[in-house]
Amino acid sequence: MNGGQHELTACTGSNRCRGGSGIANFTNHYDIGTVTKHGRKTLAEFFPEYIEVLARKVYRNHILDIRVEGHTSSEWGQHSGTDRSYFRNLTLSQARAREVAEYLREVKERSRGSQVIDRVLSMEWEWLKARMTVTGLSSSKPVYFDGTWKENKDCSRRVEFRVITDSEDKLRRILKSR
Repeated sequence: MNGGQHELTACTGSNRCRGGSGIANFTNHYDIGTVTKHGRKTLAEFFPEYIEVLARKVYRNHILDIRVEGHTSSEWGQHSGTDRSYFRNLTLSQARAREVAEYLREVKERSRGSQVIDRVLSMEWEWLKARMTVTGLSSSKPVYFDGTWKENKDCSRRVEFRVITDSEDKLRRILKSR
């Protein structure tokens, strides 16, 4: 893990971003939206396995935080690039991340009967809740087209999962012991 962090990015804007059709679909760039059919399928398949790995005894005590981070493009109508657009996008990015996190709870609630999902999410839900942070980062971390400083607005509208570990602390201890 690089610098104590590992991230999984799920584009929420369009299927032109990273080859997927996105976890969340926002018909209007300023709407909160809902998790798409493709996003629901992806999260239902991916997330239980992801948590199962992270919650294994060998890793679980080293996981400090599992972040669901919402992001937006820098635009907001005529206010693009202003403080006003930043704060409106902050609200929107928080709502996007929360929408994905709430869907994960729905996956858990509807998983009754699915052996893997039921076992993993039911057993690890309290562990996950103790570590999950849902946050909006507005347009503070835009995605750019390769080799340019031009923002890729579709890819900037995304939700990322970021895992924070204690690896930096472990490295410090190793260096101190030398």
